[in-house]
Amino acid sequence: MKLAREAGAKAKEETTRVIGIVTRDGKPVTGGRVGAWQKLRKERNRVNATVQRGRTVPAAGYEFGWAKVGPDGRFAIENLKGYPTFRSWYLVFEGPEDKTSVVGPIEFTAKDREVRADIPVVTDGAIEGRIDHVPTAMAGQVWVVAFDEGIFRREVLTRSDGTFRIEGLPPGRYGLKAGHDGYRDPHVPRADDLSKLDPSVWKNPAEPWQGAVVATVESGRTAGGVVLDLRPPGPIVDPPDRVK
Repeated sequence: MKLAREAGAKAKEETTRVIGIVTRDGKPVTGGRVGAWQKLRKERNRVNATVQRGRTVPAAGYEFGWAKVGPDGRFAIENLKGYPTFRSWYLVFEGPEDKTSVVGPIEFTAKDREVRADIPVVTDGAIEGRIDHVPTAMAGQVWVVAFDEGIFRREVLTRSDGTFRIEGLPPGRYGLKAGHDGYRDPHVPRADDLSKLDPSVWKNPAEPWQGAVVATVESGRTAGGVVLDLRPPGPIVDPPDRVK
């Protein structure tokens, strides 16, 4: 029992407490939650790529801890691990009226006992546009997925005329893809006998940004005129360092 207690105390000594205050227009936000997220170190292989609405998207990160935001806007997330155990951290605030803000990357080491990281909530942005080459029978049944580098993701069902608008997006760079649950993205290798697949598909990571339309969202603004295509994307083009 003595050894167990010492091990537990030692583990606690090696964790970090992240504190901060959430503000909007310089005033404390009086509710919501803050999560501490990690991105995956690398994408999964192409056979096991992450798929949403039939399209490949970046592998989602993981939330390792969270805390409520108090009436004074303050929060404290306990027991996080610093570098080199974990890489950069991202804080995700989710508040009333679907307000979301992402802050990061935040760096600290295993020697840091407490780190302060305030979160200024900014006005969300939006993306709007249309999808081309939607079959008449699929009108109003196609989804648009917007994703960042692995922390935030949002989707919306298109209108019957093929237009869409995605709201509640924190400022940043997004990839967009159109698909539906019956879509079979050609960037995910498939075979009745998996042993017959080219061995490289098990070693090379998925490339979710290939085939995506990129849009940049600014605070309080709409990125308009985005045009997506429901037709299958072209083949994956390997980066030069993976070309055989």
